[in-house]
Amino acid sequence: MCSLSRPIHNMHARTSISTTTFSKAYLSVAWKNRDQLKEYERRGFAQFFYLTLCGHIEGVLAALIKARLQSVTHMVRWETLPPAEFNAYGKIQSCRLDPLIESLRRLLSSISDEAQSAPMAKLIELHGRIFPQKLSDILGPDLHQDLLALNSLRNLFAHGRDMFMEFDDPFVGKGTLAGNPLQLPAQRLLAAKIIKCLNITGQNHNEFQAQFFDDDALLYFYNAVQEIEKRLDASRTFLPESVVPSIPALPTITV
Repeated sequence: MCSLSRPIHNMHARTSISTTTFSKAYLSVAWKNRDQLKEYERRGFAQFFYLTLCGHIEGVLAALIKARLQSVTHMVRWETLPPAEFNAYGKIQSCRLDPLIESLRRLLSSISDEAQSAPMAKLIELHGRIFPQKLSDILGPDLHQDLLALNSLRNLFAHGRDMFMEFDDPFVGKGTLAGNPLQLPAQRLLAAKIIKCLNITGQNHNEFQAQFFDDDALLYFYNAVQEIEKRLDASRTFLPESVVPSIPALPTITV
């Protein structure tokens, strides 16, 4: 009989707090004082606002993924699995499953570590690999697009990239959003009637970009994230995971 002399359990203790807790605490105060900011300061606040929203929902997704991995690791009774039997050289052999269990535990731990630092796109991928229901089905098409749009804004602001517009003529030409990180966010705000049209020109592109920093746009994505969070919380149908405290919700803000 094959066996491992080394134990397969590797227990660790950890205490933690979501870093979004601090961002959300500051967001609540900064929101109340946003009218005191000058134009560029206000835009800087709006960028922080989007980053906080994205960081919050990334934290929620990571927590869901890690909770499921912990359930599999600690609630499946690996030690009760019977030895595997197989035919080798014409003789039935029996072998303990310890090596396979060790590999599974390492795989689960690796994915959990990956989720700890994964960006939004990777978290969406991991969620789809781990859970039977697609994230797009949990959220529905509109909220799923809102999530992708928010991630696009996050990537633009977090990495210090330029806000740009391209025109077929620098003076009288029409602007295009093809290949622009603002394309999907603009489409979502257009569908919500916050942006009235996407007829962008060299004369109005500054006004077009300014709309992403206005209260209406910020609140649109804020409300979308709150609804996304509700649906993700409702997706925790496995009882032991549903009773685990979730990341503190976004603060209540008003116009």
